[in-house]
Amino acid sequence: MVGFLLQAVGEKTLEELIQEVEAAEKHERQVKLLTRASYSHHYRRIMPALLEVLSFQCNNCRAALKSRIDDLYFSTRMCDLTTMSLH
Repeated sequence: MVGFLLQAVGEKTLEELIQEVEAAEKHERQVKLLTRASYSHHYRRIMPALLEVLSFQCNNCRAALKSRIDDLYFSTRMCDLTTMSLH
């Protein structure tokens, strides 16, 4: 198939196309990386405020759900400790 493409469009055009695709992939990776970093920083800042105003309860005694509530309680305590140490 590569031989057919070389005959149809030429080697230079095919090399330029490959470079363009590679540049587009690199740009897409860069955008994803920056977007992920931006959102993770935002959520790190907003999470303590959310945990402060929300209360979580569970009427279901299943261990899996109780462990999630315990995790939320732990996260809230860690946010409290972090906030206290920053001030």
